[in-house]
Amino acid sequence: MGSGMICVNTLALVVFASVSTSAFAAEPIALPFSKLPAFPAPALQLNGLAPAVAANVKSALSDAAKGNDAAHRAEAAMRAAEEAAAKGRAAARTAEALTLMFDGASCRYRGESKLRHAEGVGVMACGAVSYAGGFRNDQPEGPVVMETPEKIFSGEFRMGKPNGLGTDTARHQADAYQGEYRDGARMGFGVERDKDGAYPGRFGFYADPGDKTHRIDMALSGRQDFATAHWAGRFGAYLGPRIACTVIKGAFLEGSVLDGHGAKFDGTGKPVEQGLYATGLLKGATAPPC
Repeated sequence: MGSGMICVNTLALVVFASVSTSAFAAEPIALPFSKLPAFPAPALQLNGLAPAVAANVKSALSDAAKGNDAAHRAEAAMRAAEEAAAKGRAAARTAEALTLMFDGASCRYRGESKLRHAEGVGVMACGAVSYAGGFRNDQPEGPVVMETPEKIFSGEFRMGKPNGLGTDTARHQADAYQGEYRDGARMGFGVERDKDGAYPGRFGFYADPGDKTHRIDMALSGRQDFATAHWAGRFGAYLGPRIACTVIKGAFLEGSVLDGHGAKFDGTGKPVEQGLYATGLLKGATAPPC
């Protein structure tokens, strides 16, 4: 794929940096990744890279390895959340319903309680959003499964939001993440996968230079692994209109692209392009990141 951009057909979505399938050989990744295709992740050859490129690529590969490790550790958090959710649903069957306020919404809770407050395991519905698992002080806490119309999250909650390890998977498109969360967002190290590629690395927020209020939760450093091409370096966001090329076709998109010194590698891990990129464009290039 031209410059490591990922495209989503109808929704603006940011996608991120890649997975090493070889790292998962000993213990295959479970759901949600088992529903998505696997991608090759060869060892990337660093010989011949310019010093500035090699430095960024080495840092990116370190971040990718940490992302893979976090994804593995998130498996246990996901399983614990599913077990707690099952216990919460069982407790809800015979419990009195309580009306609680959480996150500015009126919610219906059934499950273990103390002095008519959610405490223990149970189930809470807040409009279209539901929580099953652990609760403390009327809010989800500990291992929890959260379901919304758009996605399912399974993992660790702290202070009423995903904090710690977990996984989220989209309901209506191929997009899944396993790794670290902070204050409800993909933050720290993890792996994202979709139908086009796999992206392990360090996640955080990209601020649109043209609109500081527009923040995109995305991989900032790591790998992007596709069927026949691999990218490594630091990433920025391409925010652009409809473009057409071999792989990217159709919708307006937000995509993570190399931003800084980085490199493209072929299917065997041999470098085929390197240099200084600015939001996906190699210095001196005139075509869009495609």
